[in-house]
Amino acid sequence: MVYKRFSVLVIIRISLMLINMTLIAGLVTMPNKLFTSIVLILILFGQIYELLFYVNKTNRSLSNFLDALKDKSYSSGNIELVDKSFQSLNQSFKTIAKSIFDSQIEKEAQSHLLKLIIDKVQTGILLTDQNNGVILMNQSVLNNLNLKYKNSFDYITKEIPALKDAPFVKKEIKKIIEVTINHNKQQFLTYITPIKLIDKSYVLITFNNIQEELDKNEVQSWQKLLRTLSHEIMNSVTPISSLAETSINHIQKENKELKGIDEIDVNVLEKIQKALTTIERRSSGLYDFVNDFRKLAKIPDPVKKEFFIQDLFDTVVELIFQNKKQENLNLNVKVMPKELSLNADFKLMEQVLINLLINAKDATSQKKQIQIELRAFKEKNNTLIQVVDNGVGISTTKIDQIFIPFFTTKETLPDGLSAEKAGTTGGSGIGLSLSRQIMLLHGGNISVQSEPDKETVFTLRF
Repeated sequence: MVYKRFSVLVIIRISLMLINMTLIAGLVTMPNKLFTSIVLILILFGQIYELLFYVNKTNRSLSNFLDALKDKSYSSGNIELVDKSFQSLNQSFKTIAKSIFDSQIEKEAQSHLLKLIIDKVQTGILLTDQNNGVILMNQSVLNNLNLKYKNSFDYITKEIPALKDAPFVKKEIKKIIEVTINHNKQQFLTYITPIKLIDKSYVLITFNNIQEELDKNEVQSWQKLLRTLSHEIMNSVTPISSLAETSINHIQKENKELKGIDEIDVNVLEKIQKALTTIERRSSGLYDFVNDFRKLAKIPDPVKKEFFIQDLFDTVVELIFQNKKQENLNLNVKVMPKELSLNADFKLMEQVLINLLINAKDATSQKKQIQIELRAFKEKNNTLIQVVDNGVGISTTKIDQIFIPFFTTKETLPDGLSAEKAGTTGGSGIGLSLSRQIMLLHGGNISVQSEPDKETVFTLRF
């Protein structure tokens, strides 16, 4: 129906051309009709030109419509086929144009809204393409990293050299970068994610300023440590000060002069001897405490090498349990797969596991049936080692404090095992703190989950 009028008009034009050609054919053999033939031939050319113009006019209208779609320069009213025979088609084109125009406006509005949201978030967002061009950079990147907006990622890498390898990453990576801003060092947790869309490669980089959180955690850690240090020192200094004062009172007169030998009886001497013995013991304890504190700051850098985890397990189990069979002990050692290996410092890992196994042994000492499990396995890209026991567990009030230096719930090693022999710190309260520092030096972490009197799980994650 849309083309009915157009077809009729084309047929009429072609019919008139055929009639004209028939007349020309009939008159061309008559010499006295030469002028008439020439006029008819000229009219035929005019008819051909008019037919071509008519058809091309429609083609131009269609071409203009399609060009407008391609160039996105359309609106709801600037697309129209001039010929009235295309009134229905005109209306269809207008409907299509309006739909696309409205869709484009909505898309632009959504894009603007998304940009406003991205600019408001605190996380810095940077998107680059395969040509090192900057596609997107939100306000947080400009403000937090003190950058100017540039279309080239080369400018970003010049200001932040730690990002120079970002365009070459093959999978998402996470790292902490340090940026100097106005002579102050700031640390950012950065995720670098490669993206591929419609045969085009992009790199998405996000930044989170963690300096404030790190500073806050550092202050809290110092406060906890200072409280513990103050408590331990006061526990030793207070009785030393009190006993020293008492001893002085035993050998001094009221006028602060020393008493003579004949003025001090045996009972007083025994009291002084007992006081001095206590002072010596507390002084020795304070010396050991300071020694333990020094150990926290003197952990050697790991000397990493590849070894089988089964060998590590065999070593620590022999040391802690000394191949002694206990009727009520169920010790389970699992390595999955059996040839699972670890790239770490063997001696430092040995020390960590000794600490954890001694804790497990101590926690289960009052149990009728002891369950201790030592296991290692892979979880995605991580290697996990776990020490599990069914001991008394750790209460919710203490679980957040167990990694604080010198926080302890026990006094001595179980079964008389010496700290020197075990390579640990006994009940000094630095075993778990040392273990955490060793794990951090290996780029890993240590965590704990505990359900009192049921199960406690310490997890080493590499």
